[in-house]
Amino acid sequence: MKKKQKKGYKLSDEVKEKLKEQAEVKKDEENLESKKKATKKVQNSKKDKKSIKKEEKKKEKLEKKELKKEKKNGKFKFSKFFETIFCVAYLGFLLFCIGKFFMLANSNKIFLIFGCLTTVLAFGDGFNLIPRIFNNIKKGGIEYKEFWFGLGNQISSITMTWFYLLLYFVFKKLFPENLPGIVFEIFIWVTVVLRVLICFLPQNNWYTNERSIAISIIRNLIFLVTGVMEIVLFALIGNKGNLGLWKISIAIGLSFIFYLPVAFGGKKHPKLGMLMIPKTICYVWIICMGLNLVGRV
Repeated sequence: MKKKQKKGYKLSDEVKEKLKEQAEVKKDEENLESKKKATKKVQNSKKDKKSIKKEEKKKEKLEKKELKKEKKNGKFKFSKFFETIFCVAYLGFLLFCIGKFFMLANSNKIFLIFGCLTTVLAFGDGFNLIPRIFNNIKKGGIEYKEFWFGLGNQISSITMTWFYLLLYFVFKKLFPENLPGIVFEIFIWVTVVLRVLICFLPQNNWYTNERSIAISIIRNLIFLVTGVMEIVLFALIGNKGNLGLWKISIAIGLSFIFYLPVAFGGKKHPKLGMLMIPKTICYVWIICMGLNLVGRV
């Protein structure tokens, strides 16, 4: 019995040692956990600071973008407003000139030709500009915008060709003694008819954004040939009788300088469309030269 009791005491000592060891291990684990928590808190605080800085930077970037958008929208609204005022004033001016020329048509047939020339210009540009005016005024733009813009471009391309033919008739009427000859006239007619026919080809894709570059180049090169021929005519003979119509050659030349970049690159670079304003002013100048003939022919 005594031996068994001694063995029991020995077992209890071992248990106590084990319990002490377990307690020490637990303390070590608790210390480690507390250290981990402390380090996590420090890391989280650093992360929070970084995230706050990132959020602040994002807010600043968003605010800057919003300011830029507001500035752009302001400029865009101003450009739309200016475009609308210009288009309305231009079409109003053409209507006034049409009435003026036809009132003078009885006194001289040259004003009848100028009246027809201005009517053709107003008809084509009306189809081109009126949809743009309504698109600028209406919130969200007009429905079927691509169709109306495409139709306007097609009709104005045709009427501008006839405009140059009528301008040639003006030259014939004013300078009958200085006609260039039948070959020259046939060549003008050929370029006019060719361009009008090309304008009706489906490859132009007037009503979509996918325009054919090849057909656009052909169409406008023919148009350029017509313009160059008339530049030569008015430059050489336009000043006879001190009429000062040699300036028509300058107006035609400038109109092509402003028009061709839009014709070839207007779809990729829409800002080039602003060149159509000085191009239109060149046509206004030609019409004003017609009005300046009142009392002189």
